[in-house]
Amino acid sequence: MGTPGEVKGLMRGSVLELRCASPRRATELLRAHFPTGNVGLFGDRVHVATATPETAAGIIERALAEQGLAVTDLREIESSLEDVFISVLTRRETEENADDHRN
Repeated sequence: MGTPGEVKGLMRGSVLELRCASPRRATELLRAHFPTGNVGLFGDRVHVATATPETAAGIIERALAEQGLAVTDLREIESSLEDVFISVLTRRETEENADDHRN
């Protein structure tokens, strides 16, 4: 497939990483606000893949604050190979579903 750098080039958009007191709960809540496959739990951190990081950051902070979860850290990070893998699979699944609806 290529070098790790080449594989990371398949990633569309950016990845935001956040920390809060309850990352599992935050992941569940954020999955209601972002498309399927764009929110993932990575240990004590949550990753959100997005094409609009500034807008997504605001959505993240508001959605979690409404549920009493304070974000302790929120930053844009370089995508990991796992982020890229999830993004590519999600994109492929979305494209296949769109093709199914056209037929």
